Amino acid sequence: MAVVESKYIVRTNAHRKKIADNCATGSQQVTKFTHVVLGDGGKNSSGELKVPNGAVPNLFNQLVKLPITRMERVSDFEYIVHLTVDTSVQTQLVGKDINERGIVDSAGTIAVLETFPGFGVLQANKTYEYAIRFTVI
Repeated sequence: MAVVESKYIVRTNAHRKKIADNCATGSQQVTKFTHVVLGDGGKNSSGELKVPNGAVPNLFNQLVKLPITRMERVSDFEYIVHLTVDTSVQTQLVGKDINERGIVDSAGTIAVLETFPGFGVLQANKTYEYAIRFTVI
């Protein structure tokens, strides 16, 4: 299992607004993280990582949205998301270097955007298990 640490991470403004609205209304409703979106647009043409912007609630180049396999709470603000990628099913990922991701809540809002050095080029007909550690503050 590969553990890929974040390089650049930002909480989206849409997710911040949900938290602020919950505080303003006294609601204790918190939407659950349910999916991960993956993309290959996290690097510029010279190979340097792009910095995500919370005002733009999408990946630079989203390729797939996958359900979270399991999620662990490490501390009040730190989590590990477990994800399975099966390139016999997600064929659009074959030959791609995944270097950006987002954590999506049950309402479909991307809460966290990240760019990172990459998973490496994914091969056909393989299953990859990833543990993604992130902090939301």
